[in-house]
Amino acid sequence: MNALDTQATPTPPVPGAGPRPPARPNASTLRHRAEVPVLVLCSALTIGGAGVAVVALLGRTDVPEPATIALVGLAIPLVAAAVAIRVMFWSLLARGVETSPTQLPELHGMLVTLTDRMGLRRRPRLMVVNGHGLVNAMAAKCTLRRGYVVLSSDLVDIAYEVGDWDVVRFALAHELGHIAAGHTALWRLAIRPLPKLIGLDRWLVRTQEYTADRWAAAICDGPPRSFLALLVGKRVHRHVDVTAHLATVEEAQHAGWLRVVNALAGHPVGHRRFHALVELDRKGWGAHGRMC
Repeated sequence: MNALDTQATPTPPVPGAGPRPPARPNASTLRHRAEVPVLVLCSALTIGGAGVAVVALLGRTDVPEPATIALVGLAIPLVAAAVAIRVMFWSLLARGVETSPTQLPELHGMLVTLTDRMGLRRRPRLMVVNGHGLVNAMAAKCTLRRGYVVLSSDLVDIAYEVGDWDVVRFALAHELGHIAAGHTALWRLAIRPLPKLIGLDRWLVRTQEYTADRWAAAICDGPPRSFLALLVGKRVHRHVDVTAHLATVEEAQHAGWLRVVNALAGHPVGHRRFHALVELDRKGWGAHGRMC
C-alpha cells in the first residue's frame, strides 16, 4: 500500500469543531494577518538604518553604532549568499539521504503530492538526516531559485516505524508552506539584522510559523493531533487525550506568563500553535494565532 494511503489511528474530533476549511485557499488567505505588517516594518527599519549608515560612512553625519552594524549585517548575507546557501545545503546532504522515486519512495511520493497540491513551480529537494532524538524539520534554499526540506530521522520514524504518516505529512507540508510563502527568500535574511537588535525579528519568525501551519492545515487532515508529535515525541503523541489537552490549553490562553513567554519566543509556543490549529477547524481561515 502506498504510504499516502496509510491510515493512522483515527483522529478524535476536536470539541466544537465545525467543517474543515476548504482546501487550498489563495496564498493571501493563508498568510497570517500580522506577517505583512511586521515584514514591512522590518524592511523599513533596515532600509532606513542602512541609509543612515551609508550617509555616516561617507562622513556626512554621525550615526548610532547599531545602524553601522545593520549595514554590515545587510551586506554580509547579500554578498555571501551564493556561497553560504551552497555550503549549508551540501553539509546537510553529505550527512543525510536524499529521497527519490527509488530512495524512500513513499516519502518522495508524499513530497510530489504535496508540492502539486500547493502549486509549487519548482519541486524542492528532500532529505533525511540523523535527528539524534529530536523530532524536527527545516526548509531553506539550495540555489537562488530552488529550496529544500530536511526532515530528522526521528520524525521520519513516526511514519516508517510507528505507522503514523499524518504527522510526517503535516510536518512536510509545514516546511513546504515556508517555501510557498516566500519565507526562504534571501532578502528576508538580509532585512533581519537591525530588527533583531530590538527583538522584532522574533515577531517576524512567529508570523511565518503561523503562516506555514495554515498552509499545512489547508491540505492535511487532523493537524491538531499531528502537531502533538512535535510536542511530546514520536510515540507518546498517539496516547495523548486531545480533548483533555485542549482543555488545558484553553484554560491557559489568557495567562499573563504565557503571553510573556510567547512574546519572547521566536516560534510560537506549543499552546499557541495548537490552539490556532483548533481554531481553524472551528472558525475557518478568519482565525489567526495570537502574537503574544
